[in-house]
Amino acid sequence: KLSEYIISLILVGSFYLLFKNRNDFDPSVFKYLAWSIFLTICAELSFTFYVSVYGFSNMVGHLFKIYSFYLVYKAIIYTGLKKPYSLMFKEISEKETRYRQVLETTRDGFWVLNDQGRVIDVNEAYCIMSGYTRKELLEFDIADLEVDETPDETAARIKRIIENGSELFETRHRMKNGDIFDVEISVTLLNRESPTFVCFCRDITEARLIKNTQAFMLNCGLPNTGEDFFVSLSRYLAQTMGMEYVCIDRLEGDSLTAQTLAVYNNGIFESNVSYALKDTPCGEVVEKTICCHTLGVRQLFPRDMALQELSAESYIGTTLLDSKGNSIGLIAVI
Repeated sequence: KLSEYIISLILVGSFYLLFKNRNDFDPSVFKYLAWSIFLTICAELSFTFYVSVYGFSNMVGHLFKIYSFYLVYKAIIYTGLKKPYSLMFKEISEKETRYRQVLETTRDGFWVLNDQGRVIDVNEAYCIMSGYTRKELLEFDIADLEVDETPDETAARIKRIIENGSELFETRHRMKNGDIFDVEISVTLLNRESPTFVCFCRDITEARLIKNTQAFMLNCGLPNTGEDFFVSLSRYLAQTMGMEYVCIDRLEGDSLTAQTLAVYNNGIFESNVSYALKDTPCGEVVEKTICCHTLGVRQLFPRDMALQELSAESYIGTTLLDSKGNSIGLIAVI
């Protein structure tokens, strides 16, 4: 009887390990194995009541054994033959699910290209980044998104990546609404025999803008440039922000009038003038530190002739301060 109790304890331990690792098994396989262990324990306990070969407890114990062996057969042989893929590829399927969850929650754009540069998979982050739906992007070649490279240059890059295995580069992509954004692309060759490319895309528009602005501030107004700082600044702001009109002013002593230091109007610098701030959005800038009107600014300030002549729609302005925090000027972008 002692041996039956020892075997039962071993089986209880095996059931615990099976339950602990249940996620590694197909649900039906786990069910069959669990019941098989339970019936084997019942069989061993039945044998502890053994009286004779023909005794009732001996017969019940062997029936439990037979049925437990049948369940093992169902779990390993029958299920394995009937559903081999669920047994063999359960772990692979779970890894694929985790991989998809990671790609869908990352902030970086991700897509897969074939050897012709056609998009065959893409994540939600790049859909948001570009403004296209997943269905639309799966109809695209990378050339449909690329701004800086010609189709021939893209084909040459694909050939180079096949030779080298990977590449990291910066370029620009076009959004659905026509806007352009800067991206850093990391490409890795997935299969050399049937080339497939895994691509990660990071929006670096803001980082590049900061870098370019820092470079501009370091070089702007240096003696060898031959150009006034405010003139250079007004042109840079207009080109960087995609605006037509930039005005940089110095406030006069009463802060009721301003003297322009640079006026950039659609590629042309206008002569500097002195003007009253009353009834202009620039007057609001002095009072509020920053003023922004996204639409219909010329209707809000009908007496501002400059806005009427420009047919201005949007306006943003900010105050320039000295080291003591006093207002000394302003910048307006229209």
